[in-house]
Amino acid sequence: MKVITLLGCGIIAVLALSCSAAKEGTDGKEAQMPKPAEPGPGVPPNHCRIIGTIVSIDEMLAPDTDDPCSKAPCVATVRIDEVLGYGSGFIGMIGSGKEIKVRFQTTLAPTRDILPHLMPALPGLQSGSRFQADLRGSGPPMMEGQEDTYSVNHYEPK
Repeated sequence: MKVITLLGCGIIAVLALSCSAAKEGTDGKEAQMPKPAEPGPGVPPNHCRIIGTIVSIDEMLAPDTDDPCSKAPCVATVRIDEVLGYGSGFIGMIGSGKEIKVRFQTTLAPTRDILPHLMPALPGLQSGSRFQADLRGSGPPMMEGQEDTYSVNHYEPK
């Protein structure tokens, strides 16, 4: 029994030594592993975090006077510059360079006049503006040939 125990300890010592040797580089110094990036806030379910650029703005206003989109345009064509992350359940194929239609729920105009209760106030976006936002996907198109639809509640100018 003592031989088995000693033999067992010897194997553990050999494993410990080989694990220690694997951490060392060829010059005897410990290998430097890159540290992972600091985790950012999570992307909400059914959202995709992007950096995008406004390509064009659809000037059509909503007919419902209770809708902020009756006072200022809300729909724009957005070019995806970079995808920063996906939340669970996001449906859609978005990649860098793709252009998509996006509805901005708080309009593309500065919000201080249209939605004074919204804090922090958003500065508005125009053609050529770059921004970061969490796009909300609405699911697959209902009819063939129809585009995927996306919306944004909040954005940060870049």
